[in-house]
Order: sequence, then structure tokens, then C-alpha cells
Amino acid sequence: MGVILQNERQYEFTKSQLEKLEAAYQEAKDRRDEQGDVADIGKNAQLNSLMFLMDDLRAQMADYEKLRAGQVKSLTLDEVLVELPAMLVRARIARGLTHKQLAQALGTSEQQVQKDEAGGYSKASLEKLRRVSDELGVLLSGKAKLSTSNAVKGKAKGSISPGARANRAARRDSLAALRHE
Repeated sequence: MGVILQNERQYEFTKSQLEKLEAAYQEAKDRRDEQGDVADIGKNAQLNSLMFLMDDLRAQMADYEKLRAGQVKSLTLDEVLVELPAMLVRARIARGLTHKQLAQALGTSEQQVQKDEAGGYSKASLEKLRRVSDELGVLLSGKAKLSTSNAVKGKAKGSISPGARANRAARRDSLAALRHE
């Protein structure tokens, strides 16, 4: 999942944006139909773009609603290091905890939890990630796969393999998506 809603404020903002998009979609569709331009590629592309955005917002809202209602029992991670930050946010929501409640459990400030989540836990130590996981009751398990394309053998000091560069880019994109708000 790309962008995730992290709190009620973001949920309500997304809901209001969806309502605006729905109104814009209906207005554009009515205008197209009134003008008899049903086959107009440009107008249909505009409508399709609006539909795509609305579907994306609906999916984000549905995910948040399921988490908030306690309907999610497990969260899948294909790439643990890339997806762990978003999974921790989703786990907090699924547990029904606010930033403040998690902060109290961790013995830190609400602002620090918000900052950690907004930054995709990029500055968090492994120990901190373990503590957050423990407080949220998250049990991580699985296998570590060794990739031959990312092997360090025979490389010049400081050089980065294409695979590692792609992994870094994916991590950067995931963190950027978390910082949408």
C-alpha cells in the first residue's frame, strides 16, 4: 500500500477531498454529456483521472476504517525494512492507540511519536523499532533472502550495486509517501 492515513485528522481531510473530487467528477461528466462529447478523448481522460483519484482515496479510507475497527489481524510485509515504518503506523491504528497513548507507553512525547511516524522512522534505532513493535504487540517473523545482485564481493569501496540503489530508491519513495501530510 502506498499512502496511508495516520490519524483522524488525515481521515477527515481525505474524506473532504473525496467529496470535492466526486463533485468535480459529476460536474465534468454532466458538462461532457450536455455537449454531446461522449467520445472526446480528452474529456474521457479527465474523467478517468478523477475516477482513479477517487478510487485511491476510497481505498485509503477503507484501509483506515478496517484498522480502526479492529478488523485487521495481520499485516503483510514483502520487504521488511522498506515496509516496517508504515506497518507500525497501521498497527498503532489497528490497536486503537493515539499518538499520545503510544508515547506514554514508550515513555516519550506525543510529538516524538508523530515525528517518528511522519519521518518513516528513518532516524529510529533498531532498539527503538523493537520497543515500538513490542508495545504494539507486533511479532515479526520470516526469512531473509540473500540476493546475488546485491553481493559486495569484488566491489570497490563505497560503490553501490544497481540492486542496492533500487532498494534505496524504493525505501525513499515509501518514506516520501508517508510524509504526504
